[in-house]
Amino acid sequence: MYVRNSGVSRLRLPKKAFRDAVHGFVEIPRTTLLRLVDTPEFQRLRRLTQLGTSSFTYPGGEHSRFQHSLGVAHLFLSLAAHFSEQGTPLTEEEHLVGSCAALLHDVGHGPFSHALEGVLVPHKHHEKWTQEIILSQETQVNRRLAEIDPSLPEKVAHVIGKHPANSILVSMISSQLDVDRMDYLLRDSRCVGVPYGAFDVDRLIRMLFRQDDKIVVDHRGLMNAQEYLFARYHMYWQVYFHLTTRGYERVLKAAWSRAKKLQSDNRLDLTNLTPAVRSAIYNSNQSELSLQDYLALDNHDIYTALKVWRSSKDDVLADLCRRLLDRDILKPVVVKGDTLWGSENAVNEIVKEKGFDPEFYVLFDRSSDVAYDYYAADEGDGTKPSILVQNREGNTVEISRESDAIAAIARNRAVRVAIYVPQECREEVTKVLQR
Repeated sequence: MYVRNSGVSRLRLPKKAFRDAVHGFVEIPRTTLLRLVDTPEFQRLRRLTQLGTSSFTYPGGEHSRFQHSLGVAHLFLSLAAHFSEQGTPLTEEEHLVGSCAALLHDVGHGPFSHALEGVLVPHKHHEKWTQEIILSQETQVNRRLAEIDPSLPEKVAHVIGKHPANSILVSMISSQLDVDRMDYLLRDSRCVGVPYGAFDVDRLIRMLFRQDDKIVVDHRGLMNAQEYLFARYHMYWQVYFHLTTRGYERVLKAAWSRAKKLQSDNRLDLTNLTPAVRSAIYNSNQSELSLQDYLALDNHDIYTALKVWRSSKDDVLADLCRRLLDRDILKPVVVKGDTLWGSENAVNEIVKEKGFDPEFYVLFDRSSDVAYDYYAADEGDGTKPSILVQNREGNTVEISRESDAIAAIARNRAVRVAIYVPQECREEVTKVLQR
């Protein structure tokens, strides 16, 4: 059908194409997904960095949750089309619910993504916020979904919440081999400029098949699955757990914690802050932050707060914010084995003697705290089921049983611990921990 706009004829296409750095053209259906893309809640994702503070380590890591979410929806539609070609298609309802869930899976993220998660609002992470955004009648996302089907918001929220955990949609969007991970590995590696997060996603998708509500790798795709899992492994250690990035995250959390402490003592000047930050600081100490106040927060609010607090009368808050803005970060001391235990008091004394408050200048970090992870066989808690492969004999087995290379990284979970202290204290702290 042709429509006329300002005297120019054009074809009204059923899809809108976005030019994407990873997938080329990402085509979004105008009748369903594009209406969700055009909501304020989804457009907010443009102002949330995908990799939190990684751009302080890798300058190219400035890409947004908006880009990633479009990519996940694209890969979901590609995988759904592949299942259809194989003769195991999703139902019409599964296709609708799944594509909406893939697009909206990160709509509940906060500023700097995982870096401030659980700190802005303790004990409430982005999955819960996502479900609330989808279910709340206050949001345009909810209204757009309900216009299609009044029961659609609840169905989409169930997928985000992994209910039921063994559904094909959860397997496609949030498992160990899912379109979410596929996109962020490719996108993150492309943007930060490293080659080891890349893998052949088109070939990998073609080597998957649906077995009831599980996704299984065909034995011909074992090498592709290995490539994907090693991409996860290397990105974990080289990008997601980069010591500098993790140090920035810890200092950012320390600055926010200091501000909250000052506010609870009525010693924080709230003038010149954005309304979103004022609400977040106040309500995180008094009650749960409202959905609308949470949605008002993005990276720009936090940067504004850091710039304002840099001139704070509180020396600790001012210094932490200065360090973040000027890239004068605390320095890591990697702890090996159990050398930390019994040395905490000595470390605190060193930092205190140099004129720093250990509560905000001795910051601990463990690799197990990273939101992203690499594959480990049989997590044991049911939240991360194993990746399955059908071997040449036709048996479905856990993938590390078919690959010695994967077994080498999947059978033992490595943990690294680091302490971040001011540069002036690093040498003495290192000596204490090496005794």
